[in-house]
Amino acid sequence: METSLNASSRMTVRDRHGRLTQRFEGEHYFFGSSLPSKHTDHLHFDLFGRTVAIHRKTVEKLRGKQFTVVQSDKIESVDYTRDILVARPADETTKET
Repeated sequence: METSLNASSRMTVRDRHGRLTQRFEGEHYFFGSSLPSKHTDHLHFDLFGRTVAIHRKTVEKLRGKQFTVVQSDKIESVDYTRDILVARPADETTKET
């Protein structure tokens, strides 16, 4: 298995009863793991001490951006949010710190 960084345009999570427990409306990134044969169109980078496969189109989207962590959307009657990995323009993330 090989670690990969993947892009997604939205996220929803439901509990076993079908109730919405987490949501994020927007592009974000997550780590996954697949057979290396699934990553033939990917570039490989050393991140966090691991080799990570990232699709060429995702690499292009990430140029000039930095990763930052934001919270998932607040859901009424759910007491928690989830950390979400997003990419923002480098000058935008610098202003936040």
